[in-house]
Amino acid sequence: MFEIFSNREWAIFLWISIFLAYYITKQGVRKSMKRLINVFFSEGIIDIVFFIILYFEIIILGLTLIEFWEIYLLKDTLLFVAFIAFPLAMKLSSINDEDQYLYSILQNSFKGIIIIEFIANVYSFSLLVELILIPVMTIIAFTTLLTQEKEKNKDLKRFLNSLTFIFSLIILGYTMFNILQGFNEFASLKTLKSFLLPIILTLSFIPFLYFLSLWSLYQIMLIRIGIRIKNKKDRKHLKRKLFYSFKFNRKKLRRFRNELSFKPILNKDDINATIENFLKKEKAL
Repeated sequence: MFEIFSNREWAIFLWISIFLAYYITKQGVRKSMKRLINVFFSEGIIDIVFFIILYFEIIILGLTLIEFWEIYLLKDTLLFVAFIAFPLAMKLSSINDEDQYLYSILQNSFKGIIIIEFIANVYSFSLLVELILIPVMTIIAFTTLLTQEKEKNKDLKRFLNSLTFIFSLIILGYTMFNILQGFNEFASLKTLKSFLLPIILTLSFIPFLYFLSLWSLYQIMLIRIGIRIKNKKDRKHLKRKLFYSFKFNRKKLRRFRNELSFKPILNKDDINATIENFLKKEKAL
């Protein structure tokens, strides 16, 4: 049951290898990949990746100390980081614009957990079926993603979402059937830990995402307000004033960002007047 690689994982590996081997021969694709690699290794992205890895090392250390995490969970952990942690961190700017911040994180995490369950699912089909299944579901997923923003694709988007939902039910049903067929094999501590791990990691990751979100909001505000401030002391004052006024209150900082006018802020007095006027309005509500 706990073999290192399932038929599904071998199928994914084979398809990735085929596509890489094909596209690496295309000159245009090589240039695009080079640009993508340059973007990935930019200073801001590298910092985020470093802190995510460091954070999860601390989480895993804690889980190891309480004798929950074991080496066989390494694959599940890496899948979580690849399919949930990194994507969530990369789309933080869009999540930041949503009012239901926690709901959005949990919703996106749930989608990632389904992907992990699909990839790491111990009850996979034959290799031939998996080789057919993987590209079909990948095409559906990418087509769904491409139809997200366009209003005219609403019917297609609804159809693809329904198709994905039906597929998820089939996978879930197939898994439950196999669990019931071999319940004694399934009902083990290892299986329970594999099931609980992505849930624990998701809940553990929420504080990190909150502070990363808060940090990105502060960065946006410092750039937006401080773009016309020439005096270094005034820019330092802006940092202190912002943090002193909003501290760790992400919602209030978001409201301030949304209500900020386009009136230029040029000095310390402008900074104080702008922030204090907003805080007075907040108290009046």
